[in-house]
Amino acid sequence: MIQATNLREILRFLYGKEQNIAFLSKKSDLTYSRVLKNIQDLELNGLVKTEFRGRSRFVTITNKGEQVLVNLNNISKLCGNLIQ
Repeated sequence: MIQATNLREILRFLYGKEQNIAFLSKKSDLTYSRVLKNIQDLELNGLVKTEFRGRSRFVTITNKGEQVLVNLNNISKLCGNLIQ
């Protein structure tokens, strides 16, 4: 199961562009293997899709993932400081 903060952070980095897993690992301050596991969980739930190009795996957010990110941001705004 993926932590909500990791979910939101990864989806935020993917919003509007594709990224590779190494970039997401560097930006999110998570290990490559943790990001890969999170991406696999997100893909199983239809929030992202992945594509191999050469030896790199690129990740893009789906429409469903964008909707989830917007909803998480709205919840965060409503709750104020309760949710980071």
